[in-house]
Amino acid sequence: MGQRIDHKRPLNFFRILWHFCVGIIVFILVYFSKNGFRPDIWFLSLSSAVIFLIEILRFKTEKGKRFFWKYFGFLASDKEANGVNTSLYYTISLLICSLIYLREAVLGAIVCLALGDPVAIIIGTKFGRIRIKKKSVEGALANFVICLIVLTIVLPSVKMAFAGALAGAFIEIMPLPADDNITIPLFSGGAISIAAAFF
Repeated sequence: MGQRIDHKRPLNFFRILWHFCVGIIVFILVYFSKNGFRPDIWFLSLSSAVIFLIEILRFKTEKGKRFFWKYFGFLASDKEANGVNTSLYYTISLLICSLIYLREAVLGAIVCLALGDPVAIIIGTKFGRIRIKKKSVEGALANFVICLIVLTIVLPSVKMAFAGALAGAFIEIMPLPADDNITIPLFSGGAISIAAAFF
């Protein structure tokens, strides 16, 4: 999603809640997976396929376009009017994390994306004053603090929690061209994996 500092535009809490709830579902699926069975991979694969199909129909057919804006328009951002639905980035990036990272790193990546990013949006939009491009330092700090607290509870090592929270907050505030639904989970999950290997 990304924190955008625009005090004139109200926050889309439906969109924030949607991203958070999807993250909670994936978190639960990963947390309770065992004996090699990975329901998170099946869920994310199916979700990505469905969203991709909806995107094709939206851009290729008039009926698909009307269907999208009628039922999902309230979740869309301005840039999604003519661009890719970032929910596709969201599910694909988490799917990649589930395929390549350790279970703990996947859990951390989900927390940083589903919780840290929305917190950065809310705090950055409401209270952000110190900016890096269109994002705020206040939002990034709130992101780091909340993720550190949650990851300390979820992960087996404080060092892993610190690495994940720091990487997630850092990459979220960087003015990169890539969508942060892609960068946040991949970078935070990678940082946790590296911390797990060394500590």
